[in-house]
Amino acid sequence: MRGREDFREWTVVTIDPATAKDFDDAISLTRDSRGRYHLGVHIADVSHYVAAGSALDEEAYRRCNSTYFPGRCVPMLPPELSDNLCSLKPKVNRLTASVLMTFDAKGTLKNYRICRGVIRSAKRFSYEEAKEV
Repeated sequence: MRGREDFREWTVVTIDPATAKDFDDAISLTRDSRGRYHLGVHIADVSHYVAAGSALDEEAYRRCNSTYFPGRCVPMLPPELSDNLCSLKPKVNRLTASVLMTFDAKGTLKNYRICRGVIRSAKRFSYEEAKEV
């Protein structure tokens, strides 16, 4: 975690299909006293685990993405990475590449920055659960 920003105290959640095993992105959202919104988009930092140019990197490049079929998924990365180490599961520390954005009260993007971070997701929502909230 050296050199990473620590977002583990932030309220961060994932939203994915109910059947998803790999949670590769998460969000955080707060509003400050001036009415500005602070949105964080946190993406699983696979590059920490997959060296550029390695056999694993080349195979992932060939696959391009995970392919979903009815009742089956052919993951871009081995399940040990996609479903475990790189998955932004709740209540565990996970490494991310994060985009931190500030919007004014009208929704206009005022600024952003990209950084490496560590999160601890508070909750995993299915799409249906998120819609209810």
